Amino acid sequence: MMAYKWLLFDLDGTLLDFHKAEYLCMEATLKSFGFRADDEVLHAYRLINESYWKMLERGEISQEALALARHRSLFERFGFCGDVEAFQQHYEGMLSESSYLFDGARELLDQLRDRDGVHLAIVTNGFARIQERRIALAGLDTYFEWVFISEQVGYRKPQVEFFDHVFREICGDNREDGAGAGFTSNWKNDKPQRVPSESHSDLAICKYHSLIIGDSLTSDIKGGADFGIATCWFNPDGLANTTGVRVDHEIRTLDDIHQLVG
Repeated sequence: MMAYKWLLFDLDGTLLDFHKAEYLCMEATLKSFGFRADDEVLHAYRLINESYWKMLERGEISQEALALARHRSLFERFGFCGDVEAFQQHYEGMLSESSYLFDGARELLDQLRDRDGVHLAIVTNGFARIQERRIALAGLDTYFEWVFISEQVGYRKPQVEFFDHVFREICGDNREDGAGAGFTSNWKNDKPQRVPSESHSDLAICKYHSLIIGDSLTSDIKGGADFGIATCWFNPDGLANTTGVRVDHEIRTLDDIHQLVG
């Protein structure tokens, strides 16, 4: 079995429990605005939000438009009256302060960080102001050499252009003179990276030894497969793959990643 050296982790649904954060933040926001905050409303919002992110993946809506449209749809669905923009800002402010690691995530990252020749990146669709804060709150900024957020990259998973940008950075083809092999503009603190023992100049070799790990077949796995890198579907609930997207590896727990790492 291939021993992978460049590991690209999705964030929400893979390392962080987004559904927990979403539920608690939406519940608190609804109550703050005097709206119903029962399970019917909360479940409806989850489905509405997911539908808009799927639209984003398909290029049917911009990320900027998505931010407000999902909340406007919730208001229309339940007849809520009020300032949708204020509601959105309140919710996003709470979400940016909510970060819940999945069981085993920190232990896995502790071990991977100490593995020679293994390099870690986050690849996430989302809003930079929210994702950066949640990454920092979870203490993930100490583990990852690169963080790529769709809003900053200008493309999104599963677009090939998103992955092309990622690999130009991590494989060293986009370094400015004098920057050295250890920095990327995609991490807010320009955190220095460890310099790998392998040459980063060969994109083909870098891709060959890379693995994307994520819970979304249509975003993470499709994007990785379309770009030509190996894929690992994090599928803790044992769902069936009905999408036709190629999956190279499938895991139930994060600890299963160890068997794939060089």
